[in-house]
Amino acid sequence: INAESFSGVLLLFGLIDGFVKKNETIKLISRSLFSLGLLFLGLQIIQKSTYFLKDSEYFLEFLSLAAGNTLGSKLIAVLMGCIFTILLQSSAVTLSLTMSFAMSNFISLETAALFVLGENIGTTTTAIFVGFRSSLAAKRAAFSHTLLNVLGVVIFFIFLDFFIALLE
Repeated sequence: INAESFSGVLLLFGLIDGFVKKNETIKLISRSLFSLGLLFLGLQIIQKSTYFLKDSEYFLEFLSLAAGNTLGSKLIAVLMGCIFTILLQSSAVTLSLTMSFAMSNFISLETAALFVLGENIGTTTTAIFVGFRSSLAAKRAAFSHTLLNVLGVVIFFIFLDFFIALLE
């Protein structure tokens, strides 16, 4: 599916909302389609805006830190994904950037998977920040969320080579 043409079609169908005054179901569906179209359009813009990075020596050198096959480089890749997600406060954006980098051959499939693992941990920071200023139950929920994500990453990290071999 070509996301470029798909986003335009969704945006067009989403505009029906402005012309329908009475039917709430059609309004709800058209607003959902419009929102989905905006999402695809935003991801497309992000992907196209990273194209210039392929000529940046600094960026490619930065990514090469995570490109090795050693434990240290793998941990750096996870940390990079986590930090990118914390800075951008959006796992959808960092995931789309990771996919864009992998599709453009900036990073390998294994490095992309490691970035995604880090992004999974990075998403928990929002819950942690909210939990600091909330009730004890909210703090427990934030801790549980973080613990679950970190344990999931550790387990997946252990079997990552097996999963990558299956995909290649």
